[in-house]
Amino acid sequence: MSNSILNQNYDPALGAELVTLATLANKSLSSLFVPGWDLLFKYTSSSMYGSCQYYLAMKTYDSQAVCAVVTGALWRSFISFYTPQDNHIFTSLGSNIVGSKAVNAFTHQLRLQQVQDDLKDISQTLAKIDNPDGGEKLNQAALALQSRCDQLSQLAPNDPQWQSFHQRTAGLVSTLQDLAKSPQGGDMAKIGDAIRCHQSDLSQLRQGIRSTSQDAEIDTGFSLMYRAIRGSLLDDLQKVKQQIPAFQTTMPVICAGLGPGGPIAQLASLDLRPGNGNSPATSIQAYAYSCPAYGNGDYQSLYNSAVTASFRVQAQADLFPSLPDQTTGYVQVGTEESLPLDIRTYDSPWVERDGPYYNELLTQSDPGSGEPGTVSSVTGFSQALAFALGQLCAVAYQMFQHPGSTPSFSYTPYDLKQNLTLNGAVWASVFEGPDNLVLALRGTVSWLELMTIVSDSFPGYPSWLPTSFGSYAKSLVDLYASGRDTVRQALNGLVNKPVLVTGHGSGGALANLIAVDLDQNPLTDQRSLAAVYTFGATPAATPIFATQYDTILAGRNYQVARPQDIMPNLPLLGFFVPQGQLVTLSGGSFNPYNGATFHGLLTYLALLNTGN
Repeated sequence: MSNSILNQNYDPALGAELVTLATLANKSLSSLFVPGWDLLFKYTSSSMYGSCQYYLAMKTYDSQAVCAVVTGALWRSFISFYTPQDNHIFTSLGSNIVGSKAVNAFTHQLRLQQVQDDLKDISQTLAKIDNPDGGEKLNQAALALQSRCDQLSQLAPNDPQWQSFHQRTAGLVSTLQDLAKSPQGGDMAKIGDAIRCHQSDLSQLRQGIRSTSQDAEIDTGFSLMYRAIRGSLLDDLQKVKQQIPAFQTTMPVICAGLGPGGPIAQLASLDLRPGNGNSPATSIQAYAYSCPAYGNGDYQSLYNSAVTASFRVQAQADLFPSLPDQTTGYVQVGTEESLPLDIRTYDSPWVERDGPYYNELLTQSDPGSGEPGTVSSVTGFSQALAFALGQLCAVAYQMFQHPGSTPSFSYTPYDLKQNLTLNGAVWASVFEGPDNLVLALRGTVSWLELMTIVSDSFPGYPSWLPTSFGSYAKSLVDLYASGRDTVRQALNGLVNKPVLVTGHGSGGALANLIAVDLDQNPLTDQRSLAAVYTFGATPAATPIFATQYDTILAGRNYQVARPQDIMPNLPLLGFFVPQGQLVTLSGGSFNPYNGATFHGLLTYLALLNTGN
């Protein structure tokens, strides 16, 4: 593994080790223990900046000490902080992070244009090499090229790409000088190929420095988060270099982050690259997992040319980074390292985006399964029905994430009748069972969905309810309104049975909203609301709405929630409160798929499954 660190090559074994570290960075650091590593420093910023945080750890590989900068954020604070109106807008990267590469962009471009002119002069001189003064002119042109490239090298003394170009230039100059001394002994075709290759390298360098600090832009939210830790991070890294003898001469640094920590790790690697500002790093690498796009095309060009050993590890089943994408100007950075498609028994996005799942794919090991849990005693609640409905929520997730696929588990006696679209995407699946129709709703999948549906927490009034009923999360009101007629028509078009509504996460909050609609605006005949079951539902009701809900749906709603689940009690700006009858689902503290959120539907089903 030490060779991959020194050579800056992607290493799956190192990737598996680092994703375990990155998972820890999305949890509280108060009692942090890092297995196999020495913890050096740690820091957590204010919740005003998403509780962005980092810790520094060191480990020695075959006598080579390595410093890991592991970044993350507390999911609960991160989701509450990242309101799209304030944070999902582009802002300039800033010269302190961009460093000399952008500040000197004009100078670089000028020098490169001069190098291009030098190569043109050399090509013209080669055509006249047989002239009496041809050798001397070629020697002068070669020396001019060498001088120009020496100046370029001084502009970026620690940039591997520029230094490699400088070394190749020296080789070309030496060949040209030999030719100048003995024009008859040179292989002109080979020299011509070398010049054309050099011109190609030149074109790539010019493309790489095209961005300037004004052109390279990133999401405001991630910019604010990194700035909140930057000062402390730089101070701590200087302390590491000064206080630890192993880093006195060389200090290889690897930045790692998962989910919300992924963009922060990449920003840190750009900021800490050798030669930029006061960075003590002598080499830099980055490993980012389930990392959403957060910058524009100019940022991509800048980043990829400055940090050449940056690896974005992406599981194919994990769609969290899928949006935003290039259709709205957001592009990924780093080299993608794709992991194979592997859908768990129950398709569960909050599991598929977290560290244990990535570690399993990287190590090809089975982490085991969780044990059954216990539920609080609530009149009318059926654990067996809750388990069955949770399975149907998993089907709804799979129908959206992997359309056309078939779940690997049996959900008999329920029969999938239709998948329903809200606002252009599949959000619900309709089933027929022996006694009921079931409307099952998924929660958010992509980063863009999470941000615009959960973080965007302004209240709004459903048009199908009297205003005296109170307000609800506007994002969910609008989402349901986009397909309300479709939902009602689909249920009215099936057999004449009462309706069960169920959902997970934001799908649970949406299920609660739809349940009120079905109660206050009944479907035809006997298609009345039987009950609503939710799992880890996000808060979405204002106090007035919650009071109304509790009154009209008393004895017909069951809000199943794990005590450690971060989602049901998010401190959102809309001042939403929990609603309905809480059913506490205990146990599973050591479930390997808990990750940093305890929110995955798969973990709920493991606890609800009695095995009967």
